[in-house]
Amino acid sequence: VEMLGNVVGSRAVRYINVPMERLKELAIAQMQAGETVWFGSDVGQLSNRKAGILATDVYDFESSMDIQLTQDKAGRLDYSESLMTHAMVLTGV
Repeated sequence: VEMLGNVVGSRAVRYINVPMERLKELAIAQMQAGETVWFGSDVGQLSNRKAGILATDVYDFESSMDIQLTQDKAGRLDYSESLMTHAMVLTGV
C-alpha cells in the first residue's frame, strides 16, 4: 500500500498472525459492536486479473518451477515476500 506506515507521528503498521477461525471471531465481534473492520491483504500473488480469478491454486509454482515453497506466513511478511497490496473493509455480518 503506497505510503503505508511512512507518515511522521502515525502508528506503526502491525501484523497480527492468528488462525483464520480466531480472525473470524474477532471480526464478527467488532462488526456486532457497530465497528467496521479494516484489513490489508496480499491479493497480487494469487490472482490472474486477465481471467478474473483470485484463488490460492491459480498457479502451481512448485510443479512448474520444481521448487518447494516452505516459508510460513510470518516469514513471508518478515522478508517482504508478502505484503499488503489491497486494503479492504468488512461492514456487516
